[in-house]
Amino acid sequence: MQTEHSDLLPRYTTALIGRDAETAEIGALLTQGQRLINLVGASGAGKTRLAVDCARFYADHFAGGSFFVSLVPIRAAGLVLATIAESLGIAPSSDQPLIATIAHYFAPQPSLLILDNIDHVIEAASDVQALVAAVPQLTVLVTSQVALNVAAETIYRVPLLSVPAADAHLSADEIMQYGAVQLFSERLRRLQPMLKFDQTQALAIAEMCRLVQGLPLAVELVASHSRSLPPSDLVRMVRHHLRLGAAMIDKNSTMQRKEILWPVLDWCYRLLSPTLQVLFIRLGIFRGSWTLESAEAICAGIPDVPINVVEGLQTLVDKSLVQLETLPNGEQRYLMLDAVHSYAEGRLQRRREANHLQRLYSAYFTHLAESAEKPLLGAEQPLWMARLQSDIYNLRSVLDWAVEQHPATALRIAGSLWLFWFTKGYAQEARTWIGQAWLREHEVDPAVRAKAAIAAGICAQYFADHADARLWYERGQALFKQVGDSFGEIRALHNLASLAYQQRHYQQAVELGEDVVARWRAINDHSGEAAALGNLASAYIGLGRFDDAERCYQQSLHINRTIGHQVGIILCQSSRGILACAIDNLALAEQVLDEALNLALQNDARNLIPGVQGSLARVWYKYGQLQRAFQLLRPVFDLQAQIQNLEQSGDEMLTLAAILAELYPNLASQALAFAERMQDPYNQEHQPDPASLREFEQIAERVGRFADEPIASITLPTISEFLDLVDQTVDPRVLG
Repeated sequence: MQTEHSDLLPRYTTALIGRDAETAEIGALLTQGQRLINLVGASGAGKTRLAVDCARFYADHFAGGSFFVSLVPIRAAGLVLATIAESLGIAPSSDQPLIATIAHYFAPQPSLLILDNIDHVIEAASDVQALVAAVPQLTVLVTSQVALNVAAETIYRVPLLSVPAADAHLSADEIMQYGAVQLFSERLRRLQPMLKFDQTQALAIAEMCRLVQGLPLAVELVASHSRSLPPSDLVRMVRHHLRLGAAMIDKNSTMQRKEILWPVLDWCYRLLSPTLQVLFIRLGIFRGSWTLESAEAICAGIPDVPINVVEGLQTLVDKSLVQLETLPNGEQRYLMLDAVHSYAEGRLQRRREANHLQRLYSAYFTHLAESAEKPLLGAEQPLWMARLQSDIYNLRSVLDWAVEQHPATALRIAGSLWLFWFTKGYAQEARTWIGQAWLREHEVDPAVRAKAAIAAGICAQYFADHADARLWYERGQALFKQVGDSFGEIRALHNLASLAYQQRHYQQAVELGEDVVARWRAINDHSGEAAALGNLASAYIGLGRFDDAERCYQQSLHINRTIGHQVGIILCQSSRGILACAIDNLALAEQVLDEALNLALQNDARNLIPGVQGSLARVWYKYGQLQRAFQLLRPVFDLQAQIQNLEQSGDEMLTLAAILAELYPNLASQALAFAERMQDPYNQEHQPDPASLREFEQIAERVGRFADEPIASITLPTISEFLDLVDQTVDPRVLG
């Protein structure tokens, strides 16, 4: 625990300029008892830099350490706590909720946590507030463009840098006291170390800073393009260009920063060499970040302009038009700030090469997706999952384009990445893309359609849309047969066996499953065999053959460990844990579910985390640890909602009913009614599996001992309304 936590803060090669007053004001908030501080400001205002420098300057006040967590890489608010844990190297524990594990990590001395860029996951504000409440010695400093709107929040609005008034009569020394002037001068000295800042130059810099309204990013951009001209000459160019640019800006725009930055960006663009202009514009094709490899393949892929991408990117980074970031795994990626990207993209759309570049962009990411398909099933799975996650915005961009313009591309990508969609919680998106592209199926090769059909079936099955899943699987099976792809036919049969189990057609699932295992073994496909063994084990459970199920799970687990299939290990251990819990082998259940949860968190397997965490909550309920079980279970519903699967959370509702039965019987009855509606254990065409049926009957009996009315007479609210009522009513401290 006793490490130099300040080393975890981002490091900058330049000094913070012109922020003495803001640093002192934020420092007063940090040291005088405000524990949730939100630095609110426009894009380009320097919020992140200000937060980090304040953390370093006031480090002595935080003996427990200062920590930095970027929230830029994530999309789901439900993953904010997991991202904090991952960034700080906190190992999740099976015996307590993640927020409690994080809280326990911090020292009893005062600590500071910076959460950077919370805007796009603002729904996690309640989690942040809960963390502050759970750790009395913790101060949280967030950066955002909007308020969190929680009770504990203190808002500090980050101003633009100060600039001299136009009518002020100031000496050069007096002009140099303003923040924007100091920033510009410091950056300019790096490029022109021999320049003398006399009265003439000081007045020119002051005007330049007024022209860009003191926005730090705009100041940086102008300064970084001022390698040879003195400020007195530079200001005339900037003044003229910004006046022309201002006339072209849409005055109806609500984006004030755009009105400031776009003329500045236009001026910076016109100072680039023709080759650099082309590279800069072409980089506008990317969404999110990109690699050097992808930039070379796409931006240099049109031979009309020879481009040295390596040198060009370095120059654009030097001129603050492109940012370079290093991911925790050491990978370097490039990106543009949103205003800069909007400018580059706008220019790209006006060029004749835009369509050609879009085809290169689509071809590159189609190749990436198809290259990932096999490694995703083996030891390289974590690397490919991380790479695809880094490029999720680019993949989405290509898919959005392809469903309209080139359906074959959409189906190739969607069909290749079925495991990525499923694991990362993008199943509904993939299902939509495939459905839209399928409207023009006659334009697509049957082999491509076959793979996409299997992917669509997997996504539909995840949402328990059995009829749609069967339709897609049978389509895929027929198409694979049509093109003579025996491997594909086995895949389709494999998924039909899994579907039979989910529909509780257990005998059929066993017969199909045994056939599929034999087929995978015959062609020596270890990944397929491992998955089929897991499915077969589940089917055996449906017939009450628990020993056969454990044997198949063990075989599947061995293969998955051998080939390094992380998702396969998670699924297998999760299923083993559910079975062990159902037959009251709690020690085994805790052990295997703990491994499954740790792996799911380490691999950011968003789709799998809720189920494993819910199963662990069932284990703690059976141990009699109701408070611990509730605190572990309640966030699961939020995670299920984030991945659009709340309607399928029957097992979790059943556990909630059991936990609440004695002290909150009315809520427990409602939870049990939800579970019955979701699971429908008595009204299936075929018998439910005996382990699940026994669990349901035992918990229903427990709830019935305390409830005032039978389940059948209960009128249910919506799930969200019910969960809100739980939050308002239940005090976990009294659960025991």
